Amino acid sequence: MRTLLNMIDRLITAINEGDVEACIEMVAALDEQDLGRINEFRLGYVKDKRAGYVREMVPSLKKELGLVTEVKVAPDVHTLLHHLRRLSGDDEIARRQRFEAMSIIVFSVLVDRFNVQDSQRNVLRDMSAMTALLDEKLISPGSVSMDLYTAHDPDPEKHYRVREVFLEAPPRRPGLLLRDHPLPLRRSRSGIPFVFDPRDKDLFQSVLKIWKQVKTAKAKHDPFEVRDRRAFKFVGLTLGETRRLIGEFVEVLEDAGARIVPDGDNLDEPVGAADVENLDSSRNFRVAKIMVSWNAAWYEFQFTTFEHDVNAEYSIGPENHNLYKLGQAVRTYLPLLFPTWAYQTVEAWDDALLEKLRLRMIQRIGWNLDPPRRKRKAT
Repeated sequence: MRTLLNMIDRLITAINEGDVEACIEMVAALDEQDLGRINEFRLGYVKDKRAGYVREMVPSLKKELGLVTEVKVAPDVHTLLHHLRRLSGDDEIARRQRFEAMSIIVFSVLVDRFNVQDSQRNVLRDMSAMTALLDEKLISPGSVSMDLYTAHDPDPEKHYRVREVFLEAPPRRPGLLLRDHPLPLRRSRSGIPFVFDPRDKDLFQSVLKIWKQVKTAKAKHDPFEVRDRRAFKFVGLTLGETRRLIGEFVEVLEDAGARIVPDGDNLDEPVGAADVENLDSSRNFRVAKIMVSWNAAWYEFQFTTFEHDVNAEYSIGPENHNLYKLGQAVRTYLPLLFPTWAYQTVEAWDDALLEKLRLRMIQRIGWNLDPPRRKRKAT
């Protein structure tokens, strides 16, 4: 795995120079079983994930960033290599086609190798085992449906953040914007209500994260590990209940022989990011992160309150999770997947473009920022 990941920078550099031999040598080192698996399962997966990432992060650029036809319809690695061997020009389409062919091959091989090391099936198996432990020791059977309500500041300058949370239909709140959140709530054995949400990271996301960790060398652990592939989120209704839930959770996991590693906690802080080393981490989002090593696997658990969980979805400030991911995409992942020397319709992956994309994403969050104009009466 390390050999392949160390190869990625050399391969991407080679694309700039038109050197396809490194990619050809990598494919030549694959056996028939590897090639068959990559052709059958990985090429289409990487193409789909690449297109899906564009649709999620920058849908307004989906035409500009779509694959060149020859690469999009290529059924196997050898067809992509054929395109690489015959391309000799330096026009925009030739450069882009060379990059895309090599990129699809490299990421397909990386995804395949990572799946051999830590398959998605293993991830779900481990998360199922963890869920069974929590069901037995922490979570009461069944669930209860409850309508929760939030009142939001109507001022866009204050990012429509939550001002109040109600556990029943609220009284009138003139000037505030109300949202209804019907939720299935679980309860701990002691009766604490919470939302329980599993979040597994797929193979494509994991390979991108490893590339970032290796490139930045800021990972607190082995950069070739992706410790949040197996992740869960607990959302408590209040700060006090969330703190009690964390205590019960830690007690259960320690009794099960797990290793508990706190990984950032700003739940009680007035300002400041939970992860000070992550430049994209919001100073406004409140969360406690706990890493757990159990049965030879790492898990990430996040604990937050309902107020901050709603802000992560509906605020238009930096605590919004999708806006957070957009910042990461523009600063880190999109330049890797779509370098501007190959995609000349994008002038630069910079803060000016990020602001344009941020405003477009805000429009999709669900607030009516521009009140509808009144129709003029016919005269």
